[in-house]
Amino acid sequence: MNLKKFFSNIIFGIYTILLIFFGILGWGHEFGIYFNSLILKIYPNSPKAWDNKGVAFGTIEKYDEALNCFNNAIKLNPDYFDANFNKAINYHNMNKYKHALKGWNKCLKLKPNYFYLKLNKAAELFYLNELDKAYDLISTIPPEFQESWTFLYIKGIIFKDKQKFVESNKCFDKIINSKLDLKKQLYVRDKLSFYKELKLIKEESFFHYAFNCYMLGDLEKALDLELQGLKSAPYNYTEVSFCGTLYYLLGNYEEAEKYHLRSLKHIPNDEFALYYQGRIFEKTDRIPQAIENFNKVLEIEPECDEAKKRLKELKGQ
Repeated sequence: MNLKKFFSNIIFGIYTILLIFFGILGWGHEFGIYFNSLILKIYPNSPKAWDNKGVAFGTIEKYDEALNCFNNAIKLNPDYFDANFNKAINYHNMNKYKHALKGWNKCLKLKPNYFYLKLNKAAELFYLNELDKAYDLISTIPPEFQESWTFLYIKGIIFKDKQKFVESNKCFDKIINSKLDLKKQLYVRDKLSFYKELKLIKEESFFHYAFNCYMLGDLEKALDLELQGLKSAPYNYTEVSFCGTLYYLLGNYEEAEKYHLRSLKHIPNDEFALYYQGRIFEKTDRIPQAIENFNKVLEIEPECDEAKKRLKELKGQ
């Protein structure tokens, strides 16, 4: 074995162990930046050290510094997969989806059979509103991987955006009603990050499924799905607000008010919660509070016709 490579493996092996330790203490990114900066003073041409440092910067959302590190790694080794992969993720986090798309194309050239990369590329196409291209791309993934939660989630999102709610629900239904089988999943990075991703996918699937049911007019099922989703994501106050709206539409004003007030405590400018809370005030003969809420809605969204309509009617009483 090459002696330099041998020592490099030892150094980065120690780094991985220490990174886990300091990560548990909450100092992972500081340690990552400090340690790899030291390595780069000794080995300035180490692509791995540049990549590790970039990941550490990305963790604390210093994306420009991270990008500089990934570019340095790629200059030293243009075909270094990890740096190209992390650079694409970094661009995605910067909302630079066209740049991220180019990054995934480069990654797919390096690892054409890494099917997860196609899902990443499809996600960028989705953000660029190229839904047909995104769907065509994921359709090329082999059938044995099409039960992957990541695949089903992206497919469900594409159908939802195309307003094909029934087809979208089939995808989300498979996710929330299936047990996790790692053999059927597609992933690239470490399993810890992967588990976190799958947990988020399952949580979000409840909410997307609920919205689709709402659009299809099945309010009771939408509410049931929202409540299931909130069990594992109780601090998703946008969904707390939507839950309140569903209670309102089903005529349960008491529960609707509880959920809207809970949402407004954390998101005071949630125009939907303010509007429906105003409707609750109106339905329960608290007219001054209703007028106050509709005025708040118009401060946030001056063109809200429904709020204007409610105010006109209330002031005309």
